[in-house]
Amino acid sequence: MQAAPTYALRRSIHDARSFGTSAVALSISDAGTQKLTWQKAQYEADLAKGKTFLVERGYDIESMHITPVVWGHHDAFRHVNNVHYLRWFESGRMDFAAKLAEKLSQERAQDIIQGTGKSFILAGANIRYRRPVVYPDTIIIAQSILLPIAPSRDRFMLRGAAYSLKQKTIVCTCDQDCVSYDYNTLKKVPLEDDLYDLLQGKGMYDTVAMLKQ
Repeated sequence: MQAAPTYALRRSIHDARSFGTSAVALSISDAGTQKLTWQKAQYEADLAKGKTFLVERGYDIESMHITPVVWGHHDAFRHVNNVHYLRWFESGRMDFAAKLAEKLSQERAQDIIQGTGKSFILAGANIRYRRPVVYPDTIIIAQSILLPIAPSRDRFMLRGAAYSLKQKTIVCTCDQDCVSYDYNTLKKVPLEDDLYDLLQGKGMYDTVAMLKQ
């Protein structure tokens, strides 16, 4: 279960001091609890809307990665520094790989998530920054395979999207060039049939994706 972010669960200093047992103190405490309950419900509703927004644009629901924006992500220009997006997409890519691995044999799953056999490796990433992000916020990282996969079957493009709960839209996209790779021989190889079939099932065609974003 994902923890609600700072922006959704902040309590006022007034609420935090209401530890007394007087009628006034209890009333303040109850009000604070009700406020927290409402904020959590609002967060869950915003999260569900964000996931729906991404699914409608072809992104995979199973592997979505939720991450809070923290104050330390800011740089001197008072918004999230560009390098943090790359880290978010890295975590999202690993979640995507883990979900793929769940549908494979134990041996093949280990190959995919631990790099002990034939898996894939990142060859490059092209990030498009669309909107600045500031604290507090929560980001949903979603992934999808851009179809068609190369006829050589030795690489695929993983399209990532960063969705802001505060802005209610995609704030950044990342095209990740992934190469099929044998970690034992340290060489590029064609995609194994099991992985190829899974990737085909999680894909979207680039022209459709671009029209909707």
